Amino acid sequence: MQVFFVVLIVSLISFIHFLLGHSIEVIEEWIFDNGWTIIISGKVISLILLFKFYNLKRNEKYRWKEKIWSHFTSVNKETLLVLLFFLFLAIFFGFNENKSYVFDVFKLIISYFFGLLFYFLDVFFLMFLSKDQMEKANWLYYLLFSLTFAIFSKLSFLLVTINSSTSKPNLIVTFFNMVILLFLLDLSRPKPSNLTNPLLFLIFFICPMMAVFSWDPIWGGTYSFFESGALFDGKTYLVVSIFILYYLNLKNLNFSKNLFKKG
Repeated sequence: MQVFFVVLIVSLISFIHFLLGHSIEVIEEWIFDNGWTIIISGKVISLILLFKFYNLKRNEKYRWKEKIWSHFTSVNKETLLVLLFFLFLAIFFGFNENKSYVFDVFKLIISYFFGLLFYFLDVFFLMFLSKDQMEKANWLYYLLFSLTFAIFSKLSFLLVTINSSTSKPNLIVTFFNMVILLFLLDLSRPKPSNLTNPLLFLIFFICPMMAVFSWDPIWGGTYSFFESGALFDGKTYLVVSIFILYYLNLKNLNFSKNLFKKG
């Protein structure tokens, strides 16, 4: 649904620009510069409609004020270990100087906070859907959700980065980012899902990597001070992520009980 609204927004913007007599190059540049606003607008609209549909289907209203804060609890120590591990790799092995960046603080802020919304809104939505049936979720469910998320995200990014040589909509990175966030979300099981875990990982690792280390799927390294090194390209990040997910399963924190029974 997100892709549909992104297509709709891009089409509407293009139509207005054509009416104003702007060239294709001007239209593409405007869409590229405002790509994050278009992506987040499409995501928010689609999630609002999904929330409405879910509530109508269940014929009830989710009691936000009573329930939402119960999912923000103290961070699990395993989340801190995973975060420190990734930060160590990023700081000491994961970046090179970007000599061609364009200094724009406003773009860095947009990349950071819109990147946070981009991931966290979907994590929150999944938590919302599964709040009453957490015992039914397993590792395969989260892998399928993450794969769907990554595919539709890449399609959305491609719509706002036409003819751009700097964009980096990496399917593998997007997929494993979401998988790790969902594994961290369920560290507190069988208690309610803990949104603090994925939020912390977003704030201190994924979003800085997007804004400062050229992970931004739309602008790439256009406004980033550094370039992510080979350690954080698609293939290497896949290996590192699998290692982290294996570690989480070994700790028997969230998926290990279901891993062998249901996997």
